[in-house]
Amino acid sequence: MTPLMKTFLAFCGIALLVGGTVSLRSRHHEEQQQPVPLTAEQKSELAPKPQPVAVSQPQPKADAEIPPPPVDDDPDLEDGNGS
Repeated sequence: MTPLMKTFLAFCGIALLVGGTVSLRSRHHEEQQQPVPLTAEQKSELAPKPQPVAVSQPQPKADAEIPPPPVDDDPDLEDGNGS
């Protein structure tokens, strides 16, 4: 038996295996039943949780002093062009 014949025989065996697997898998997919309905407990787990009541924060007064942002003495070295 030549090496080419052995290669061809291996190829045919693998092709037969893959073809049979695909054929049986497609039949199994068609035979699947309808999904089982969810129980009440499972449905409650899927339901959205109620949002907690947000406590309102007191608004700062308009005349309250807000300190200015810190001064940046170190200039940025990047110019945005990636260089």
